[in-house]
Amino acid sequence: MKFNILLEKTILESILDIHSPDNPEYPSINDLIIQFYEITHKRSEILYSNKVKPDRIDARRDKIIEKLEGRLWSVINELKRRFAPVFAKWLESHALTNPRQWAESRMKSADEFEYEDSNMIIDSMVSEYNRYKFPKQYANAMQRSKMPSFGQMVSKEIVPRIAEFPAFQKAFKPSYDTEMQTAQDELENHGVEDTDIELSFIGYFDTYAEAETALKNFSLSDYVSYLEDTGTFSDPDLLENVLSKDNINDMVTELYEKVVFPLWYNAWKSKGIDKTRNNVSNVYHERIMKTTGDLGKEIENIGTIIQTAHQNGNLINDYLEEFGEANEEGEKEDIDRNLLQKLTDGTYEDIPNWDADIKEAGF
Repeated sequence: MKFNILLEKTILESILDIHSPDNPEYPSINDLIIQFYEITHKRSEILYSNKVKPDRIDARRDKIIEKLEGRLWSVINELKRRFAPVFAKWLESHALTNPRQWAESRMKSADEFEYEDSNMIIDSMVSEYNRYKFPKQYANAMQRSKMPSFGQMVSKEIVPRIAEFPAFQKAFKPSYDTEMQTAQDELENHGVEDTDIELSFIGYFDTYAEAETALKNFSLSDYVSYLEDTGTFSDPDLLENVLSKDNINDMVTELYEKVVFPLWYNAWKSKGIDKTRNNVSNVYHERIMKTTGDLGKEIENIGTIIQTAHQNGNLINDYLEEFGEANEEGEKEDIDRNLLQKLTDGTYEDIPNWDADIKEAGF
């Protein structure tokens, strides 16, 4: 009798011996995925086994299934919790119908990189502009140094329609006001009868009246054109002197929204980005954010979530950026794509051990 009890206990411990993570307090995403596949594999094989069973096998099976399903619910809930912000971030950075949100997501990424100065933020934006505006040239690393600068981008994309870029203009408003005050002071140093009057950045005039009219009509848009003509946008040092630090983020966000987004969307539209985003959105809203209480449905949901992340590499990259934890060597955790592939196609090396546990339990 004692032997049978001990045997039953050993069998139960063996079948419930699920993959153990290196850090039980906070298992990695890979550990959770392995646990999910192991538990669902064992549960399915035991639940639907048609083998002839000895006495009390039904009671044993019920007990094992109950234990496995309890563990499975915990893994499912934790996987959903881990994947929710990953999918949300991906959707935010692929906001196809909301260019502003897409642009703000780009700026949020720039903040996470902790760029040291405004030039780095601008350079990052210009790099993405060139990537989608001139894809063939951008693909050639040797040619990237010859690609359009911020100044050339401004000249081509912004100056011809400067009225559409209020944030861009506002970024140069403080320096514009300063220069206008300087020109006003210069004008006031002349009498109304003076001729050959020079106003700093505005020009030379034959009469006081001409200079006064020119100064009065010199708009912020005119100032931007002046900065373009003098090469300010192509010289980091000059740009740093005239660019308002308080408005840099608003300016670059506007450029992402109105200049880069249309290029990005056109590049990805032909690759099926609309369909991909709809699929990811559906998985996020219907399978991650909702809880059915139906274990079978939730197993299906987790399978779909994992496969969606597996098929869309950026979801995995975003996981690394959002949740990656550095090991002793300073390397961050990533979702192992090879592991996902092996678990999906049934070639994962521990599957024979899972089957051995099932066989030992008499199923």
